[in-house]
Amino acid sequence: SSLRLRFAGHRLAVSGGCNGMGGAYALRDGVLTTGEMASTLRACDPPLMEADAEIARLFSTPLQLRWGAGGKRFSLHDKAGVTLLFEAMAQR
Repeated sequence: SSLRLRFAGHRLAVSGGCNGMGGAYALRDGVLTTGEMASTLRACDPPLMEADAEIARLFSTPLQLRWGAGGKRFSLHDKAGVTLLFEAMAQR
């Protein structure tokens, strides 16, 4: 499944594993930080639960945000070298 982010005001919602999570975020000097993220508590197959744990780990650390050319794509990078790529979409 794909990882989806939704920014609304100062709140961030993340979905893509088994459970959704969300919380407050800040973007300063190209660095995305989140507050404590709340999560739903569904039980799923182990690979999806592992994806949830990794998503939670990533968003618990500061992430460098870089926009691609044209402003349609962006990437998030952690200090360990993990890169997440996203395509910006208009809200429906």
